[in-house]
Amino acid sequence: MKTAFRTGPPRVGTFHWVGTFRWVGTFLLVGTFLLLATFPWAGSVRASVLGNRVSASQVEQPADLEEVALRFARAWVKGDVQALGSMVSPSGVRLFFLGDFYPSVTVPRAVSALRSFLARYPGGAVDLIRVSQSSGATTHGFADFEWRTSVTGTGEVVIFTLFVALTLEEKVWTVTEIRVLT
Repeated sequence: MKTAFRTGPPRVGTFHWVGTFRWVGTFLLVGTFLLLATFPWAGSVRASVLGNRVSASQVEQPADLEEVALRFARAWVKGDVQALGSMVSPSGVRLFFLGDFYPSVTVPRAVSALRSFLARYPGGAVDLIRVSQSSGATTHGFADFEWRTSVTGTGEVVIFTLFVALTLEEKVWTVTEIRVLT
């Protein structure tokens, strides 16, 4: 008895499971995307239908990280230490000002340190370079700025990198670290 192995295109009428699964998978992926794009609320409905794995507090979105970063930048340029202090985490903040490191500072001490530092470098301009959530952690984010200002009394223009780490605490982004680098 001869066994023949066939190569080349399949015969007409032959059903191929692999191609069918690929087509069905693509259809489901595109359909899900179109559903969520057309009806944004569908994601929250889906979450509530799938065994209540997502609570109502998780569905509500916190303030936008970029919006908080820009609010921080505006307060920084204005030298509004009270606004900056209101953004600091109640559990404290790490400060790093041009080589001076304060590992854990309470809000009142942070406001005092910011006031002292910003008195030496008033105003200027801040450009947002990058804002992002930390990879793998949706409760941590950071923002990088370029800060151009002048030294008090000299008028000499200096450029600093301003790094701000943020943590999502009870649906509010709070500042947990401020670094000023040359």
